[in-house]
Amino acid sequence: MRSTGLDPIVALKGCLCEGAHSYGNSCGKTDLTTFQKEALELIEQHCLPGCYDFCTLIGFLDLDPQIMSALRKQVDDEVSDIDRRLNDKTLTDIDIAQLKVTKMKRYLAAGLRTEAQTVLDEIHIPLVSNDAIFSCYLSFLRLAYFYHDKDLYSVYLQRCKEILDKVSYENKSIHGFYLSFGLIMGFLDMNVEDNDQYNAFTYKQSSGTALDKYGIMTRVASLLHAVVPTYSAEALLPYEDFIVVALLMNLVVLPRKDFLTLLQTSSDALTIISSTPYLTDAIECVQQCKYSALNETLLKIYSLCRRSSFLRMCSAVITKEYRALMIKQLLRSYINASIPQLAAALKMPVDILQQEIERLIITKRLTYRIDQPTGIMEEVAVDDYDKAYLAFLHSSTRLTKKLDHIRKLLCE
Repeated sequence: MRSTGLDPIVALKGCLCEGAHSYGNSCGKTDLTTFQKEALELIEQHCLPGCYDFCTLIGFLDLDPQIMSALRKQVDDEVSDIDRRLNDKTLTDIDIAQLKVTKMKRYLAAGLRTEAQTVLDEIHIPLVSNDAIFSCYLSFLRLAYFYHDKDLYSVYLQRCKEILDKVSYENKSIHGFYLSFGLIMGFLDMNVEDNDQYNAFTYKQSSGTALDKYGIMTRVASLLHAVVPTYSAEALLPYEDFIVVALLMNLVVLPRKDFLTLLQTSSDALTIISSTPYLTDAIECVQQCKYSALNETLLKIYSLCRRSSFLRMCSAVITKEYRALMIKQLLRSYINASIPQLAAALKMPVDILQQEIERLIITKRLTYRIDQPTGIMEEVAVDDYDKAYLAFLHSSTRLTKKLDHIRKLLCE
């Protein structure tokens, strides 16, 4: 089993999220003392003055000047030592650049993003290895996650992308996960019409996860799929949580045969599955077509996704798509199926099942039509003419939207 290696700043963010989640679920009746104590211990143990300042600003912790002074002094003493070494006139340009990287890392580790950015601006980047700079950019991304700063996250993800061709394969894999993470946590959005998934991400204006769009969820599943054999971003997310979300998302996206192939790409992933009964049950329900166990399995998936804020962001989408997958899978075993017949097999209320099927038809996820008087469903054949017509409609709609956007710009 892998070690966690979780960044203390990310661990502190998790503490804040769990406290907020508990407080919200109890309508403000939860005692936050336990969460506050844990947060303060993390701050003092790892010397996080920047994070302490943030926690006091949002009212999660009370400001204690003595604590802040002690934290800042520890960081300032270490930085002063680096500054003294930088004053050595015998240092080469490369030595100076390396020392400045060390100084920047100290600020990053302390949660002091402004100071870290100032030092980064002083570094002559060509004198530092691309992998070292890439690692620093990842630290900025984790800080952006802690501060919930979408702008900062977008900026440094773009900086990572700019040197992606020059870094190690491991770092390329990590970039794919950080991109997925940003989409899941609602920092980024994605243009699903752009076929290059690494270039298609954009700044997200609204709140909430981008996974609500099925096209984005399939892209995220693909990104996570690619990372499974080489995952090494434990500083941002524990390996166990990564495997849970990667497998569940790909379970609802991939054909069953392809999913089984995915399972064979990582022995560590198989270890996680064997030690996580609810995950095993979710996989078996699909692979063995246990339709009558759908509701029970959905509850297990929901429970499995309650253990961290990251998994909770994925929970609603995964359970919704898991249910849709089971419906589509069951439909394929019938020539003409009635909704009451399907509802009985899935142990779902008829009206709820009909709403779900209608949603899948409207979003073109199912090529079926429903005979309302009888409730019988028939698959609708889509020939080449229909495909061409639909493609024409889609392209016309996109063109109309672009022209309307240009018209508005000209009128301003």
